[in-house]
Amino acid sequence: MSFFLSKFLPLFVYPLGLAVTLLLLALYLLRRRRKRIATGLIMTAIFVLWIPSTAKFADTLLNSLERHYPPLSVERTETAGAIVVLGGHDAFDRLYQGIRLYRAKKSPLIIISGRGGVISDKKLMMQLLNELDVPESSLILESSSRNTRENGLNTATILKKMDLSRVILVTSAFHMKRALAVFASVGIEAIPAPTTSEQKLRSSELPLLDWLLSSRALEKSTFAIKEYIGLIAYRQLGWIE
Repeated sequence: MSFFLSKFLPLFVYPLGLAVTLLLLALYLLRRRRKRIATGLIMTAIFVLWIPSTAKFADTLLNSLERHYPPLSVERTETAGAIVVLGGHDAFDRLYQGIRLYRAKKSPLIIISGRGGVISDKKLMMQLLNELDVPESSLILESSSRNTRENGLNTATILKKMDLSRVILVTSAFHMKRALAVFASVGIEAIPAPTTSEQKLRSSELPLLDWLLSSRALEKSTFAIKEYIGLIAYRQLGWIE
C-alpha cells in the first residue's frame, strides 16, 4: 500500500496532474454557479501548467539538482568492488555508463538494480552486454527493486554476501543526491558516476523563446519536481538524513 501511495499521490502535485485537478474542480464550481472561484482556479491551473513548461524554469530547476554532480570522465573514476547501475529514467544511458566503467577495469562486477527501459528487457540487455564483451559471469541482475530505497536495501544484501562495501554508483545526475543518501543509510560507500546531465533547452539567441510552452520542458520540470518530492518524503520517513 505504501508503495502504491508513494507512486499515486505525487501525481496530483506534478504540474499536469495538478492543473487537471484544478480545472475539474473549476468545472464543478461553474456548475454550482460559483463563477468567481472557478475563474480563479482556471487562472491558477494555467499558471501551474505554463511556468513549468518553459525552458527557463525547467533548466533552472533541474540544474539545481544536477550541478552538484557534474560528469566525471571514466579515467578519473576510482575503482571499487562493484559497479551498481540503477534502473529507471534514462536506463540505457546508465547501463552504457556502467559498461564503460567495466571496460575501463574500474570494477570486475556490474550489479544492475531495478527496472526501466532496456533494463526491463532482459534478452535485449544481455545481447547488448555480450556485444560489448561483458561476460554473464561479471553481471548480477536484481530486478525486484521498485524504488530507490529498495535499490539500496537489495544491493546491500548482495554486497554483504560477497563481503563488499564500496561501489561505483551509476544513475542520472539529478537522481544522484537521493541515491547516494540511500546507499549511505544502508552502509554502502558509493562513488558517484552520474550519466550526462540533461541537455539545456534555453535559447541563447532568442531569450523570449525560453518562456514559450514546451512539452520537453514540462517533462524536465516534472523529473525535477518528482526528485524533490522524493528527497522530502525519504527524509520524513527517516530513510535518509
